[in-house]
Amino acid sequence: MYSTCTFSPEEDEQIIAWVKETYGFAIEPIAKTDGMVDGHPEWANDDPELTNTARLFPHLLVGEGHFVAKLVKPGELTEDHPVVPVKATMTKPQSTDFQTFVTTSLNQSFAGQFMVRKEQLFVLPSQVPDLMHVRLVRPGIHLGMFKKNRFEPSHTLATLTVPHLFKQEFDVDDAEYQRYRHGETLVRELPGKQFVRLTKEHKGFAIGHLVNDTIKNLYPKGLRV
Repeated sequence: MYSTCTFSPEEDEQIIAWVKETYGFAIEPIAKTDGMVDGHPEWANDDPELTNTARLFPHLLVGEGHFVAKLVKPGELTEDHPVVPVKATMTKPQSTDFQTFVTTSLNQSFAGQFMVRKEQLFVLPSQVPDLMHVRLVRPGIHLGMFKKNRFEPSHTLATLTVPHLFKQEFDVDDAEYQRYRHGETLVRELPGKQFVRLTKEHKGFAIGHLVNDTIKNLYPKGLRV
């Protein structure tokens, strides 16, 4: 698969035309739905097979402009092959710490395969093959980090479009929003300890750690203003 987020023919149809001419790839048809349209052969070398690519224009569907092509190398095997699942990499203590986080702070867990890279926990789709020997910056959704005797959720969970993921979600006002993004704590009169999601106008923007009425600030230092 080749995909871009640009309208430029130099990065879209012309690249695919060059790949086909240089390496002999075939351009497989892509089903066009929801406003998707054919690629434009006249913007490259007039190869009619370029209509098998797809363009997504923002005036025809929701979103920004994108281009996508599906390429198949001649002679490649196209039948399905068994998928070797990701090996479980959480230790028993890590699994316990993560389950404690899920039980105390979330309304649901995550489906998929878990992978630990340098104390960072990711969840991957169930059909992803074993990636332990592949160098990846982020192999899946970053769930958080294992620290001493605890699991701390990542900022990624603040912006996941999963409704009611956290047991406690607090919508903040303008003043609280500015204070939290600056690195300050917030007050909510609730006992106990758990991680919470903070929202502004009901859109998630941060994770906090509620400890006996105080929401401790977990906003990434690099994003603070």
